[in-house]
Amino acid sequence: MKKKVFLGAVFLFLWGVASARGHDLWLYLPSFYLPAKATAEIRVMFGHNFPHEDLMLPPESLSRFLVLTPSGKNIPVKRIEKRPRMEGDRPSPRHGHLAAFVSLEEEGLYVVGVSRVRKGTPKSVPSGKFAKALLVSGRSDRGRPDRILGQRLEIVPLANPAKVRPGDYFPVRILFEGRPLSTFVYATYAGYWSEKDPFPVIVRSDSRGLARIKIEKPGIWMIVCNHKIDFSATLTFEIRP
Repeated sequence: MKKKVFLGAVFLFLWGVASARGHDLWLYLPSFYLPAKATAEIRVMFGHNFPHEDLMLPPESLSRFLVLTPSGKNIPVKRIEKRPRMEGDRPSPRHGHLAAFVSLEEEGLYVVGVSRVRKGTPKSVPSGKFAKALLVSGRSDRGRPDRILGQRLEIVPLANPAKVRPGDYFPVRILFEGRPLSTFVYATYAGYWSEKDPFPVIVRSDSRGLARIKIEKPGIWMIVCNHKIDFSATLTFEIRP
């Protein structure tokens, strides 16, 4: 009897971990290239089927919303709004996304990051979801893509997406607590689907945390990695033809 109870508890624990692990945090825009002086509407998405929204997070659950300008300044987010998904003729109280608004006063490459960290409790494991995005405003040749935001698990891009074309490799470095991490790195793009493989690109970062993602086609891409039980990081950007 004790053995059955133990195995049942293990099963429920693993099922809970698997269910939680199915959701990642990412940042999304219909276009990651905006005119100079524009106000960017950055969608904060939480789900498991990029780029489609799923669960809408409470705004207060987000921490460390950073927007680094091409010159390296951290500018504030103007506001964050709930955008519920319509289910029939009514807005859903649980599903949708958050919309964060940022004024892009400088021209060049912006690095945006947000975190959602949950402490462990007797009923839930600790969780860390970290998201980054690369936005281009006006001229694309200003700004550093490799700025480190200090997220516990972080994907650091080593190239400006405006200078990458289909067929090229997009290099990244994976860090955990500031140190290089060797782990599996996954990538997908908006519009991809498969009956067998959830990600079209799977590579592994080396001992220096370095990995190269083959960019197969233009469009909006997301790179994902995870570590331990429920820590995941994403990086979103757009590749032009």
